[in-house]
Amino acid sequence: MNIKLFLLAVLPASIGASTSFYRPSQTAQILSKNELLNNKVVTPSLAADACDEHIAISLRGGEGSTNADVPKANELTGAAFFTVLQVLLNKVFVSKGVKFPAMLGCTITVFTVLVLAEVVSPGLGQNGFELLTPGANVLTKWLPVMFVPGLAMLPLAPSIGTPLDALKVLSMIVLGFGFTMATTGYLVLAMR
Repeated sequence: MNIKLFLLAVLPASIGASTSFYRPSQTAQILSKNELLNNKVVTPSLAADACDEHIAISLRGGEGSTNADVPKANELTGAAFFTVLQVLLNKVFVSKGVKFPAMLGCTITVFTVLVLAEVVSPGLGQNGFELLTPGANVLTKWLPVMFVPGLAMLPLAPSIGTPLDALKVLSMIVLGFGFTMATTGYLVLAMR
């Protein structure tokens, strides 16, 4: 039985793998002992209805014929919404002479709108959040790629200045970290 379990778990994952990424969602097959012995693979929803003891087999490498890295329509729509909002807010900030990062302005705007929507109509903010989450996940997945141009240009950045300026920046980081830890600790104590 151990050999059948090994063959049933490892071979389909290695033969039908279309990608080398580990996808924890939708990659587990649940089999009862009878189905395992009969080499019959069922869907997780059908196997969950069976009353026998179940064995969960985790497969690596995707689902065989599908490419899980192709963004879906709702992911592209959400990412496009965030991108368009950032571009529009950037144009507004530039035209008004506001020296504030448009990305942070978008974050504050989306947060405020979602909170106000939840206050006005309970559930509306949650629905908006669920609508925007796939797009935010796509942007989060590709976030490291956005830092590469800045890191590649870092050697060409102007120098900080004198050693005294560098000491000022370093002291602000250390003092800011201490202040952040202290205020967070006292806030947690106050909330208990």
